[in-house]
Amino acid sequence: MAVGTLDQHQDSTGASFGFGQSGAGQVKYRGQCFTPALAGSLSTIGFDRNVATHDVKVYIDTTSSNKPAHLPGSELYSWIIPHASVVGGYSTYDLPVPQALTVGIQYCFYLAPFNGGVYSDDYQDAHGVSSGTVEMTNVVNAGTLADWSNENLTWHYATYMLASGLVVPAVKVKQAVNRASTY
Repeated sequence: MAVGTLDQHQDSTGASFGFGQSGAGQVKYRGQCFTPALAGSLSTIGFDRNVATHDVKVYIDTTSSNKPAHLPGSELYSWIIPHASVVGGYSTYDLPVPQALTVGIQYCFYLAPFNGGVYSDDYQDAHGVSSGTVEMTNVVNAGTLADWSNENLTWHYATYMLASGLVVPAVKVKQAVNRASTY
């Protein structure tokens, strides 16, 4: 269930666009730009893609010319969605810790298949529409920022913002107390 208030979204589909291959001319990463209109922290991202066999790493970054401003590994925020939690089609995914974003500044999210904590080819399609210029791909292997390009596509996606000062309810975890004695 999405946490926060719906901010940016595009709800249509009709086009499929693949990613998750690292060979020459293949699309390794694929993402979408968005500009928050609500103040607060990004708490949930929704996106539409086929389910595959690996985990999905989600990257959040600032942008430059509708592309990520940093190489993977230097992004603003990232987390891995375990394969068992990845849904085929559209679904929302809560960030483990909401990320503060600035209203009016363009950001992006992009995805990559991961297995064992590292990138691992696992080609699948994302879904959206053939229009717009703020969807981006990486067709080499993220060695330089010049590896990114924009396409005339827009994901079926959504971003949710948690208002400043609100917190996501934490799950209480019982901790065992070490009662060992020393003699």
